[in-house]
Amino acid sequence: MKQDRLQVLKMIEEGKVSAAEGLRLLEAFETRREGESARGQWLRIKVTHLSSGRSKATVNVPLSLVETGLRFVPGGKLSLGQGGRIDVQELLEMIRSGQAGKLIEVTAEDEDARVEIFVD
Repeated sequence: MKQDRLQVLKMIEEGKVSAAEGLRLLEAFETRREGESARGQWLRIKVTHLSSGRSKATVNVPLSLVETGLRFVPGGKLSLGQGGRIDVQELLEMIRSGQAGKLIEVTAEDEDARVEIFVD
């Protein structure tokens, strides 16, 4: 948990998030429900090239920060080129219901990308 806090502070320092956004992320650590384990509770986002299957990016976010972070998504939708959108509210509902494994897969041929979202 200390490492997560340091990561948030580094994001503030680098200007990736504002001080107010960073504070909300730090507060998310404090509001974690009692008894909820942070171990093994990750939202994993994988972005791969459609044409080659090679990895473009991988992002791992502790579930305890997901809801706070998704509040910053404009319009409640994540866009992937012309190929698709990810509804943030729908994603949150899947996470809250305890679903695990692959939750969403979206492809965008115009961006040569596939986005897969998992909960581990």
